[in-house]
Amino acid sequence: MQQVCSSWLLSRLSSSMLRRTHIAQTMARISGTYMLDAFRHTLVSQKSTLHVPAVAKERFVAHGIPTKPEPYHNRWTERLKPRACWSKVGCHGNRTGCRCFSSSQGRCRPGRGETVMNVFDRKAKRKQRDRAAMAEDVEVYDYLKDEIGYRLVDRVRDVTRKFQVAVDLGCGRGLLANHLTDDEVGTLYQCEMSEKMLEQAPSPDGVKTYKVLCDEEFLPFEEESIDLIVSNMSLHWVNDLPGTLRQVHTALKKDGAFIASMLGGDTLFELRCSLQLAELEREGTYMMQQVMPFYNYVGWEDGTGSHLDQLGRVIAIGLSCDYSNPNCVANATEKYAMWMQDPNIAVPANQRSTVYCTAIAEGGQEEWYHAYTEYINTLVATEKTILLSAMGCSKLPWILQTYLEMSIEANGTIRSQDTVRVISSVAYNPVGYGLAWDFFRSNWDYFYRTYGSSLFAFADLIEAVTAHFNTEFDLQELLDFIDEHPEQGTGTRAFAQAVDQTRANIRWMETYEEEIMAWLDWAVSA
Repeated sequence: MQQVCSSWLLSRLSSSMLRRTHIAQTMARISGTYMLDAFRHTLVSQKSTLHVPAVAKERFVAHGIPTKPEPYHNRWTERLKPRACWSKVGCHGNRTGCRCFSSSQGRCRPGRGETVMNVFDRKAKRKQRDRAAMAEDVEVYDYLKDEIGYRLVDRVRDVTRKFQVAVDLGCGRGLLANHLTDDEVGTLYQCEMSEKMLEQAPSPDGVKTYKVLCDEEFLPFEEESIDLIVSNMSLHWVNDLPGTLRQVHTALKKDGAFIASMLGGDTLFELRCSLQLAELEREGTYMMQQVMPFYNYVGWEDGTGSHLDQLGRVIAIGLSCDYSNPNCVANATEKYAMWMQDPNIAVPANQRSTVYCTAIAEGGQEEWYHAYTEYINTLVATEKTILLSAMGCSKLPWILQTYLEMSIEANGTIRSQDTVRVISSVAYNPVGYGLAWDFFRSNWDYFYRTYGSSLFAFADLIEAVTAHFNTEFDLQELLDFIDEHPEQGTGTRAFAQAVDQTRANIRWMETYEEEIMAWLDWAVSA
């Protein structure tokens, strides 16, 4: 089966990050929307050929997937016992079996080695959908689903036959059905967990339509009873996505089709970055106030004062720019702009790290590309090192992603010995640490092959991409990755330390985060 969506959690941010000015900067672009297009016969040619370990058999049977050549029929209903529908909305009994299941009843346990994270509270999600459906201006927010629904139906029309029995899984207010006609579908089952949403879903003209109130995690359809299953922007709220896809596969006929859309891992990445920057601003305001008197005292004039004064100046400028002191940022960007215009106006050596990083973070493609050009042309090793770190300071995700990809290009301009520094610089950037971790996982074979036998580089790389982990979700991702890659070379100890450090970070956050944040708010306001 093709990889449909490896990273489907929209965001791993806590609610405490909904702060201040950066939130409003980027709300518009929806990126990374996945279109899933999978025909049943391309997934498993014969159902009788599907074999699973005995320890996992119970789970597969519960989801309706046979583990032996003989059919199981409705054996899976012995564990997922049907109960009365949440309402009497269009519950129709026929061969597709309109049976509604509660997400809290009869939930089968995952087999050994399988872990299902209950990230979403399905009952709370149903209430949220009910409230959204009752909003007076609900139509204002439907434009995205309506557009993607139109594109999904357009894909359905690419198939040159009529689907006699179709299911709209997670139909919401029926925005996909608005675009369907009797030329594509004979009978349509609209499945939705929210009664209020389902009541508002229209029936396509000329299409026999039934409304089924059920949870997407527990599909009430018999094996090989459906010709087409479509899902429009709903599956990213499912806890057990692989389990739902198994049930979809089971319900489809052998020549059936499954077409769906869902939010991908980079959806609203800019918003997540904005929230992270807002959190940094919240924490940084206090630190900026503490550093400001010393920063004002030492100033920017390089080479004056004692050695301790010069060292203090480097530290004060670095901290002030890191915490977005307006005066520091303005001075750094001005010095960088002068250097871009005239290479003879060099930035003082003591201030280059801060000036380069700040200007690239506050600038765009032009500032970044200038640093990249200088990296290629300079023959000074220390200058190359400073520029490599500075290029990882950008706040533009697409630049950081490009930078990561350039670091492992064969015969590229970035040397292989500098790859770890590149990834580390992105990983320590609040905007880029998610990108660095995903990049590391996606290119594990390359990193293991290249650095797996090195004494220090591999451990440093693992430490960098996991340093920010402080949530249960982060920990689960790390543990899953370790389980999937038991051969870790010289990184074995680094992975074990990363797990211990993540658990320690989680305990610290649970114990002190609210107290520290409350104190910071008080200290800043005072």
